[in-house]
Amino acid sequence: MQVKHSLKNPDTEITYSLTEKLGKGCFGEVWGGINSNQIPVAIKICHFTDDKSLQAWVNEISNQIGCDHQNIVKIYDFFIDTDPYTSNTRLVIVMEKALMSLDKYLKLYKTFNPSHVCWIGYELCKALVEIHKSTVIHRDLTLRNILLFPGYHIKIADFGISKKKSNLYFPIVSNTGFFNAIPPEILQHGYSDFQSDIYQLGLILLTLLTGREPIPQNLDRQTIYDLINEGQPRKIAESLIEEFGNLAYIISCMLRRRVEWRYQSALELQVDLDNELQTIQMNEIINNFNQKFYQ
Repeated sequence: MQVKHSLKNPDTEITYSLTEKLGKGCFGEVWGGINSNQIPVAIKICHFTDDKSLQAWVNEISNQIGCDHQNIVKIYDFFIDTDPYTSNTRLVIVMEKALMSLDKYLKLYKTFNPSHVCWIGYELCKALVEIHKSTVIHRDLTLRNILLFPGYHIKIADFGISKKKSNLYFPIVSNTGFFNAIPPEILQHGYSDFQSDIYQLGLILLTLLTGREPIPQNLDRQTIYDLINEGQPRKIAESLIEEFGNLAYIISCMLRRRVEWRYQSALELQVDLDNELQTIQMNEIINNFNQKFYQ
């Protein structure tokens, strides 16, 4: 394993060796590596130029640490240091390392069995119950932010644009999240609520069930907005009820355009998914994972 860079927490003297770049975005980079105890970690290096951008990352850390749950990615460490090449200040967030995102898995293996989609929805719903109990709205539930871990564990990551319930009424900004994952209430009224996370989880489950996004990312923005306002994702889910039964019906309820017609809480949704899972054996779910993924 070749070490390409290393970072050190100046307060604890813990060193992190960076071995592979996992991704890059407008915030900076994500690296895979190991800590001083040879434990695999994922390291997000966040660049910021002012107090506002720093506050956004502090927001991510506080909201994520505040939600301690087996289906939420854990933060091990965070600190501020200086980039040796640019002398810019940066924030380093150290987290548990996943095998890959659901986004990458879907690109590799194309489809998910319906029983597995139901199980994934149930596991993520348990995490949403915990997140919402902490009065946090995630606001960016997408396939890229759902991570797979060894032992068939699945976890929610990236609280970068999450908000506390006390800050309910706020417009979405153009550079946060994917346009095709924006809930209808943000387009129509400019605010999110807990049901917005349920809508985005519905998009995830529908994508896993069909192997494709209900509204493609490559469409122009106005077309995407029109399809959201017309309820295209819900219509697709309803068209699948004859084939997939109650699972498709549950997903269609998650994707209703008006929040008062959706599930009113993640706990209410969890009950329905749990009832659906009663007919599915766990070994069936495990066998539906493509075993190449774990080799």
